[in-house]
Amino acid sequence: MKIKNIFLSLAAATMLLTACGNDDLELGNSTTAPVEASCPAVEFSTANKSSFEVDPSDPSVSFKVQRKATDAASYPIKVVEGADNFNVPASVDFAAGETEKDIKVTVKESAAQGTPLSLELTFDDANLNPYTQGIKDFTASVTVIKWEAAGSGVWMANVINTFFGVAPQPLAVTIEKATTATAVKYRFKSPYVLCTSQDELGVFNGYPYAEEGDLTSNGGTFVITVTKDGASLAPVQLGMDFGYGEFTIGQIYGNLSSNIASYPLGVFKASETGGVIAWPASSLFISMAGYKDGQAVPCDQGPAYLFLSTEDYKASMEE
Repeated sequence: MKIKNIFLSLAAATMLLTACGNDDLELGNSTTAPVEASCPAVEFSTANKSSFEVDPSDPSVSFKVQRKATDAASYPIKVVEGADNFNVPASVDFAAGETEKDIKVTVKESAAQGTPLSLELTFDDANLNPYTQGIKDFTASVTVIKWEAAGSGVWMANVINTFFGVAPQPLAVTIEKATTATAVKYRFKSPYVLCTSQDELGVFNGYPYAEEGDLTSNGGTFVITVTKDGASLAPVQLGMDFGYGEFTIGQIYGNLSSNIASYPLGVFKASETGGVIAWPASSLFISMAGYKDGQAVPCDQGPAYLFLSTEDYKASMEE
């Protein structure tokens, strides 16, 4: 009886397989679709950034598009999201032999400032190859931000002394300020440059421990974002190398850790002359590109400060 039941089950399975037909059993036929040999495989490069901040005076961004085809051709661009806020080219046009092309997208004057604007672009299905590695459906966020001069300030931070026995020094910075829907942002060029003078308050116009051979061309812009939760310093290269590779500093929380209790954000304290942003010890990280494979470590030697005016720095000296 058991053998009979097994035989009947096998027979039923055979009938089922026969009923399905060969077309449904071919490998990949139900889950993948063939790609025409003529498909140009148009796509967005994986090297494109997906988050941008632009100034109202030049509210444009560029994206790189690539393809496999080499003939002269134009491919329509489909705006999935963002047509109300962006001017997008109707197509991307390749000359014969070109496999990469930049397209320029501009934020409309009517778009809101200080608020992230979402953009989503793609191409006609017939021009896409789902098996290539580029991005077929590209999304980006663009925020129009107006930066305005905010005067002179002072950066004084226990960062370099994480690795070297040097005391923190007050460094002069020229600050710009921008306001968004959810934050106030401050920025200034790296103050770790060659020092040539010191003012009456003892503030240096560069880093006094750096010699000309210590400086690189990689110094970035410090960008600090202040929200209701606190102040965060985006990772930035200092433009300085003491023999172990480029220095980089930045906020630990949000970049290297999600533990805000151990690695807190900075605290903004307002004043009539601007205010001060203070980061507790172990709030920021520092790394040297050639030391321990660029491993980042907490700046645990003391706090870091951004005084938003020289008056605020002077007031701190009198406390």
